[in-house]
Amino acid sequence: PVLSGLPVNRVLEATSAAGAVATFSAPSALDSVDGSRAVTCVPASGSTFALGTTTVTCSSSDTRDNTASASFSITVQD
Repeated sequence: PVLSGLPVNRVLEATSAAGAVATFSAPSALDSVDGSRAVTCVPASGSTFALGTTTVTCSSSDTRDNTASASFSITVQD
Protein backbone atom coordinates (compact mmCIF):
# COMPACT_ATOMS: atom_id res chain seq x y z
CA PRO A 1 0.00 0.00 0.00
CA VAL A 2 0.94 3.64 -0.45
CA LEU A 3 0.17 6.17 2.31
CA SER A 4 -0.91 9.68 1.41
CA GLY A 5 -2.12 12.71 3.32
CA LEU A 6 0.24 12.27 6.25
CA PRO A 7 -0.27 15.03 8.86
CA VAL A 8 2.49 17.61 9.22
CA ASN A 9 4.65 17.95 12.34
CA ARG A 10 2.88 20.06 14.97
CA VAL A 11 3.74 22.04 18.09
CA LEU A 12 1.08 22.33 20.81
CA GLU A 13 0.92 24.18 24.10
CA ALA A 14 0.44 21.99 27.17
CA THR A 15 -3.06 22.28 28.62
CA SER A 16 -2.27 20.38 31.84
CA ALA A 17 0.63 18.80 33.69
CA ALA A 18 -0.01 15.66 31.61
CA GLY A 19 0.60 17.52 28.33
CA ALA A 20 -2.01 18.13 25.61
CA VAL A 21 -4.57 16.18 23.65
CA ALA A 22 -3.71 16.08 19.95
CA THR A 23 -6.18 15.27 17.21
CA PHE A 24 -5.27 14.65 13.60
CA SER A 25 -6.70 13.05 10.49
CA ALA A 26 -5.19 9.69 9.66
CA PRO A 27 -3.63 9.37 6.23
CA SER A 28 -5.25 7.19 3.60
CA ALA A 29 -3.75 4.04 2.09
CA LEU A 30 -4.27 2.64 -1.38
CA ASP A 31 -3.00 -0.70 -2.64
CA SER A 32 -2.77 -1.46 -6.37
CA VAL A 33 -4.39 -4.89 -5.88
CA ASP A 34 -6.49 -4.55 -2.70
CA GLY A 35 -7.69 -0.95 -3.16
CA SER A 36 -8.34 1.22 -0.13
CA ARG A 37 -6.80 -0.11 3.10
CA ALA A 38 -7.23 0.78 6.78
CA VAL A 39 -4.54 2.90 8.44
CA THR A 40 -3.58 2.69 12.11
CA CYS A 41 -1.65 5.47 13.87
CA VAL A 42 0.12 4.98 17.22
CA PRO A 43 -0.39 6.93 19.43
CA ALA A 44 -3.92 7.48 18.13
CA SER A 45 -5.61 10.79 17.43
CA GLY A 46 -7.23 12.06 20.62
CA SER A 47 -4.44 10.72 22.84
CA THR A 48 -2.76 12.85 25.49
CA PHE A 49 0.78 13.67 24.42
CA ALA A 50 3.32 14.33 27.18
CA LEU A 51 5.68 17.31 27.23
CA GLY A 52 8.41 16.91 24.64
CA THR A 53 8.34 15.35 21.19
CA THR A 54 6.43 12.17 20.38
CA THR A 55 6.70 10.36 17.07
CA VAL A 56 3.40 9.13 15.65
CA THR A 57 3.77 6.15 13.33
CA CYS A 58 1.00 5.32 10.86
CA SER A 59 0.92 2.02 9.00
CA SER A 60 -1.20 -0.05 6.66
CA SER A 61 -0.95 -3.62 5.33
CA ASP A 62 -2.39 -5.40 2.35
CA THR A 63 -3.73 -8.96 2.16
CA ARG A 64 -0.24 -10.26 1.31
CA ASP A 65 1.29 -8.74 4.47
CA ASN A 66 3.10 -5.96 2.61
CA THR A 67 3.26 -2.98 4.96
CA ALA A 68 3.74 0.73 4.43
CA SER A 69 4.51 3.12 7.27
CA ALA A 70 5.31 6.77 7.76
CA SER A 71 5.66 9.06 10.74
CA PHE A 72 5.27 12.63 11.93
CA SER A 73 5.87 14.32 15.28
CA ILE A 74 3.80 16.10 17.88
CA THR A 75 5.76 18.41 20.19
CA VAL A 76 4.12 19.62 23.38
CA GLN A 77 5.70 22.61 25.07
CA ASP A 78 4.90 24.59 28.18
